[in-house]
Amino acid sequence: MLALAALSVACAKRYEVRIDDGYAEPLNLNLVVALEPGNRKSTVFSQITRPLMDYEEETGRSFRQEFAVANQRREAEEARLKVLNGRLAKAREGPEREALGRQTEELAARLAELQLPSPPRTLADNATPERLTSLLAQNGGRVGVLSPEGELFE
Repeated sequence: MLALAALSVACAKRYEVRIDDGYAEPLNLNLVVALEPGNRKSTVFSQITRPLMDYEEETGRSFRQEFAVANQRREAEEARLKVLNGRLAKAREGPEREALGRQTEELAARLAELQLPSPPRTLADNATPERLTSLLAQNGGRVGVLSPEGELFE
């Protein structure tokens, strides 16, 4: 069951099962594995989820580069906006001030829309429903909630 859960996480939002023309099902699974203490749940759990955690770590490395580039761009645009605002504050009424005002507004609007990327997450184990909603939004509707202890049901 844990292997099926891990496969479901790996395939979710990437593949679907086409039952018929116009009808498809996602590969999401909702599973509960309940065992008494002492059945090696944690050991098996860590072995099954290791590839997913390795994938998350690997994509996290490339994310750090992507984030650094995006953050650098944002900081450069913010510095440019600061310079434009300074020039706008000193400008006299007239066409030059109007042009600076338009440039400032356009740059501020672009900055407001510029979002820094979020780190990729494949797994969540102890997430509140609110945090889970955020994780799903940040990861394109794809995250696995897997836990060897079942905190989700508490």
